This record gives sequence, C-alpha cells and structure tokens, in this order.
Amino acid sequence: MHDKLNFDDLTPIEISVSYKKKRYLLCEATEDAVRQFRNKVTSCTDFIEGKMSGIKGPIADAGSFLVSLCLRELGDTGERGSLVALDTFRSWPHRVTGPIIEKLKEISGIAEEDDTSESLEKEAAVIQEKLTALRGDPLGNVSDATTEPSG
Repeated sequence: MHDKLNFDDLTPIEISVSYKKKRYLLCEATEDAVRQFRNKVTSCTDFIEGKMSGIKGPIADAGSFLVSLCLRELGDTGERGSLVALDTFRSWPHRVTGPIIEKLKEISGIAEEDDTSESLEKEAAVIQEKLTALRGDPLGNVSDATTEPSG
C-alpha cells in the first residue's frame, strides 16, 4: 500500500502574537530553521560509542534560538519587519516565551517533550534502535562496527 503526500497547499502557517501592545508574526519554521535547531540540540548532546551519554552544552538555548529564526515584528499597517533578536526574545518572561516556543514547534511539526536529559535519552534510544536495525543484515545479524572484517 502506498501512502500519499499532498503538498498542493503550501501556505506557511502563521500565528499572530501580541506582547506589550506590539504585534508579531510567528511563522512556521523553514527546513533551514529546523536544521539549525536540530544541529544546536545535537551539539549539546554527548555521545559515546553511538549512545547518548549526557548533555554537554546549553540545550535550553535551542528553543529560543528557533524562535529567533521565525518570529517577525509587524508594522502598524501589517507589513513584515525584521526577525526578533534572540537577546530581545530572551528578555521576555517565560510565561510569554514558553507558549511561543511550544506553538512554534507544534506548527512546524517538531513538537516534542521539553528538551530534558530524559527526553533526549529517549530520543537517542529510538535513534540507536534505528541505527542498529539499519546495520543488521537480512538474517538479523547485527554488524559490530568496532571489529574489523576478517580476511
């Protein structure tokens, strides 16, 4: 059975945001924004022998970084202005920024648990299982990447 992917309507999702009587537009993340976000998350994750071993960087920065790539100021007549600077967004209260980050992840198809050590370990375990499955042979034998082929 073949599934269908229908991309006839490519209108990006945009959500109006108001903060301190200023208007903003939260725009669905582009592939490049998602790539940068995932690279930031990955750069904060430490792996040993292909398995996640811990967090090595400021992973909490990833959500606000993503927003800085997708939140635009709106002018008085609705014209799109510049992206909101990362430092500006970080200066807003968390009760404002938290829901914006979560909504952006949702409309961009990257909604996930808060990036905690536990959630990243769970995600890393799923990725590790996929890698193991890909490296296995048709008979179910898993190749050992640490040993050299006999010859």
